[in-house]
Parts: sequence; C-alpha cells; structure tokens
Amino acid sequence: MRLFRRLVVGILGLALLIAGGVAWRAMHVTRARDRRATELRAQLPRLRAAEPLSATDACLLAEAHYLERQHALVTWCGDASLEPVNPGVMKLMGLRYTNSWKQAILGTVHAPTLCLAKGAEGWSVAGESYRLEDCRFDALAGGLEPEAQVAQAKRARMEAMYAAVKEALTKPEPLEDVCEGLHPTRALVVMDADLLGEESPERDRRRVRFGDLLYRTCFPKPGQPQLMPCGEGHGEPIAYAVVFDDIQEEAPVETRPGTFQGGRYTATVKLVDVRQHEVLCQRDVTYTLPSEVLTTKRQGLQMEYSDGVRRELKKSISTLTQGQLAVEL
Repeated sequence: MRLFRRLVVGILGLALLIAGGVAWRAMHVTRARDRRATELRAQLPRLRAAEPLSATDACLLAEAHYLERQHALVTWCGDASLEPVNPGVMKLMGLRYTNSWKQAILGTVHAPTLCLAKGAEGWSVAGESYRLEDCRFDALAGGLEPEAQVAQAKRARMEAMYAAVKEALTKPEPLEDVCEGLHPTRALVVMDADLLGEESPERDRRRVRFGDLLYRTCFPKPGQPQLMPCGEGHGEPIAYAVVFDDIQEEAPVETRPGTFQGGRYTATVKLVDVRQHEVLCQRDVTYTLPSEVLTTKRQGLQMEYSDGVRRELKKSISTLTQGQLAVEL
C-alpha cells in the first residue's frame, strides 16, 4: 500500500512538473509573440510606404497582419519571394505561421501565398491568393474591394460561358463522334442542355439531372437566396462544357416487390469548346436498368438506376474525349 501511494505521488509530481513546463513555455511564447507584434507595429508606417517594396519588407508586413488581424501564435519568414502581378498588386510567398497550440504541438505550419495591394494608405495584405484568383485584381479599381472584384469577374466569366454553350447548341451538329487533339484539363463543367432553356416541369420530374446547382447559383429563381457566389470553385476560365442534350427518361417505377417498369435513359453527349462557341463532337448514349437488378443488388431501385446512368455517361464521355477529360458525375 505504501508503495502504491509513492507511485501515485510520483505520477502526480511528474504531471505537475510537465504542466508547469507547458505553462512556462506557453507564457514564453505569448510574451515573444507580443514583443514581435509590438516591434512590427512600430515599423508599419515604413513598411506600408516602402517603394519599391522588397520581399523582406513584404514578409514583415504579412507577419504584422497575421499577428494583429489573424491572431497567429507564431510567425516567421523563410526564403520570402515577391512577384508583381498588376500595378499595385504583388504576390508574396515565404510567410510561415501557426495559429493554435494544437498546431504548435503537432508541428503544423501554414505557408500561404498572399496578395498584397497598394492603396491610399500604402501596402497591405489583401488576402490569400486562392481566394483572389491568384492575385488577379486591380488595386486601383475605384475603391472596389479585391474580393468584390474577383466575384464580379467570376460572374461575368460564368455568364459568358453559359451564353457560349447556348450559342454552340444552335449551330449545325458535328459529324465527329470522337474529339481529336484534346489536352487534359480540369477547367470544364457538366450540364443538361435544357437547363439553359425555359422552365420545364418534365425536367423537374427527372431522376437524373446535371448542372442545376451551379446554374441556380448564378441565376437563382425569383425569391430564392443565392447559395454561394457565382462561379465558386472555378478559379480559371472554363475551356469545355460536357452537355447532355435531347434527353429522354423513363424513370423506374416499382409495380410490386421484385418488379418494375421503366428504367431507361437516352441522351446525346456533346463536347462544347467554350472559347470557340462550337460543339466539337457528340455521340448518343442509352442506359437500360437490368431487369434482375432488385434480386442482385442490395441498394434501392432509384439509386441503382441513377448510378447506372452515371456510369454509362462517364463511359461515353471517356470514349468521346479519348480519355483526355475526366469528369465527376
């Protein structure tokens, strides 16, 4: 029993020693952070007014921003580099920061690519480049904030993309059922052609539809809220659109356990070159739900039908583009 008490006391003493060490380390880091923030705050007037702005000064400016505005725990600069993008806009790489004790313990480090902009008060951090289209905005755009500029540009691009697809579908259909000379790209969208026309009750009743979320985001119905910014997730201009046209669907309907009617989907898969406003190639696709599906599959009838349509469409797209364009359906 005495040995057990000694063991417990030893463990508690070790725990207190570790806790004391962690607390001392936390206090040391916090004080160092506050000192660094004070030092950089005093340099801000010089850093903002620097002309030309050096990579070192830009990284110090970013350090000050993350300590003051983003509540970073530790910041430092390593091999900072600066790249001009537009007049009054620079891209900075080299800042490192940690913004929580958990990240500090695990050794997690953030290394963002940042956009710096020169305004009326000098240089400042506009934001991270992935939010600002790789810093493609105008620092002198009449007071319009960078994020607003980027959102405006994305919407204009998406509106132009939809207009280009709509125009392409009015032109004579191509004879080619395979597209030659394509290069792999992720700058593409997938949609149903009837999404671009008038509202259709038939479309609303279909089990399988493509492109609705993106389209409704850019063109919400009257009275409906915009779910997210138009073009969100598409940081570069769309090169191609995979369009499903002339769609006919007979969705499966279970008539009694183990049997159903319908389960047939037909369409024409078209690849539109958005820049040229042309359909490059197209091919027909048909999917029929196997009659034995309910006895061989564990998932529901409607899910099996939808999955089957998607598999067949992906296969057709791969053949159409000679495997150069991979899409998620």
